[in-house]
Amino acid sequence: MVEDPLQELRHIRHQIEQACAERGQTYADYLSQVQSKYTDRLVRRGPKPRLKVKERRVAPEPTSRV
Repeated sequence: MVEDPLQELRHIRHQIEQACAERGQTYADYLSQVQSKYTDRLVRRGPKPRLKVKERRVAPEPTSRV
């Protein structure tokens, strides 16, 4: 079992950065490439859709008969 998950993530990130440096690619370019590859799996947090307000039906005002 992993004792420190953050340390494991840092180690993996450093391995990826070294592999990118060997290929002449920046880490940011690698991340954007992976994001475009898996766009269907990424979560998009956009604004929530507006609530639709029902129109009120107002009763017609009574007409006075004189």
